[in-house]
Amino acid sequence: MLINGQTIARHWQNAKKVMGDGWNHAVRIGHGLDHSMRIGKKLLAAAVPILDQMGAGHHVPKLMGGIHAFDQGKAARELSWPTQSWYLVAY
Repeated sequence: MLINGQTIARHWQNAKKVMGDGWNHAVRIGHGLDHSMRIGKKLLAAAVPILDQMGAGHHVPKLMGGIHAFDQGKAARELSWPTQSWYLVAY
């Protein structure tokens, strides 16, 4: 089996496709997680008075701490990650 230019080009295109598909899938999962967290925040805000009445209000600080940690991680990622326009200009 000879390795020629066509074989290298075909494998390179396939590798780019696999990496791009994986990246797009990861982005889709990230958007879904972000959307779910936004909905979760709204649901928790609506449920806090109910939890307090039921005597389960002591769980709210732990839930809020988890949401706060997610928001901090998201903010740190947004500050350190290059913007989409940078990616298009560089490549």
